[in-house]
Amino acid sequence: MWFNLILGMEPESRNNDNTKGDKMKICVCFKIVPDLDQVLESDWKDISRGLDTSYVKKMINCFDETALEMALRLKEMAADTGAECTAVTVGGGLASLMKGLYAVGYDRVVNIPLEHREFCPETVAALLADFIKSGNFDLVLFGKQAGMADSGIVPPLSAELLGLPFVEDTVAALLESGQLMLEHETSEGLEALKLKCPVAASVGDAEYAYLRVATLREKMAASKRDIEEWPALKTEDTILPDFSRESSVKECVIIEGESGAAKAGVVYEKWIEGMIS
Repeated sequence: MWFNLILGMEPESRNNDNTKGDKMKICVCFKIVPDLDQVLESDWKDISRGLDTSYVKKMINCFDETALEMALRLKEMAADTGAECTAVTVGGGLASLMKGLYAVGYDRVVNIPLEHREFCPETVAALLADFIKSGNFDLVLFGKQAGMADSGIVPPLSAELLGLPFVEDTVAALLESGQLMLEHETSEGLEALKLKCPVAASVGDAEYAYLRVATLREKMAASKRDIEEWPALKTEDTILPDFSRESSVKECVIIEGESGAAKAGVVYEKWIEGMIS
């Protein structure tokens, strides 16, 4: 394991040395997605065009959930100087899920309205970047990808629009004497980075994959709070993709043979012939 120093771009209006007592500001971009296993096959062709999927279960995208928990842990580590966590989503989803973020410790929960365009990564990245620019955040976290048809380009594209250094596949985050440190996966293994804010990062397979659970008292208090609405920028029309459920037909074939070795030989021959894959 080794350490590198990445120098972020420091806005003139903000001092980014957390050791001097500044409150750390963290923004997490998340997405509420439907349980795709529950979508009817006949509905798939309309799913990108605003299909009403209210009949299926909604959830926070798994990698985004990890990023949301990572931010809360950093907030706890910054107890001496203080930290503020903001969660932002594009297109909304389920109010109870969004208000649940208040319950577990988020200071702000923001929704950027967007109708029937959640499968347009360029549009989503532009909307997120516009909001993030207004917040003067030290750290911006994204899940590395989200659900069906997600190319994983929203996080790096947003970072590019913001002019921030970008760390991908982050698996751990901590503060050491006020210094932000991220551990991320590389082709050669895990690498630990000592960072100077502001910086953006995508979150991958971290040790803690799930968001903490709020108490009933916390949930009741959060239910009375409102979700902030951020006015969406005017965006150009884009071509919406078509989706279809991949059909997979399974067939069972009984391999005859006097022994396990003989059966293995039959399987190998059929594989060579291209009959099985």
